[in-house]
Amino acid sequence: MAESSLQILIKRVSGWFVPIINIERLAYLLHRLTGLYLAIYLPLHIISTHNSLNPIAWAQEMILYGSPLVKIGEVILIFAIFFHGFNGIRLLLVEYFNVCLPKKMPSSLYIEKKLSLDNCQKTLLYLTFVLSIILTVLGTLYLLGLLVLW
Repeated sequence: MAESSLQILIKRVSGWFVPIINIERLAYLLHRLTGLYLAIYLPLHIISTHNSLNPIAWAQEMILYGSPLVKIGEVILIFAIFFHGFNGIRLLLVEYFNVCLPKKMPSSLYIEKKLSLDNCQKTLLYLTFVLSIILTVLGTLYLLGLLVLW
């Protein structure tokens, strides 16, 4: 008996919520979360920069920016910038320039069996994570004044 379109759709969408944690799913989730974080940060940063025209508001913001919670937010921002950027470059290389793609592509985008990245794509993904973490650590050390560039 053939499945209806609704049953197929429900089956595919329910796969989004399967609690399988692997590197590909983590990258997928982090790419969206870091994009959301950056989308929220950018307007707040523009508003904050605009407040520099008012010395009283700027002084209050500088007090706020010295708090530990904001420092944690800045560390998350550093990771978000690097991870979202590197993962975006990785996705562009794979999707548009066919870097690390297998010779034969699947005939359907919605294959029921589990597909995983091949070794070359996993290498790019691990490189994305490693570079993001290393640069986040360096950025955090610089933010805390423990690393001097010049």
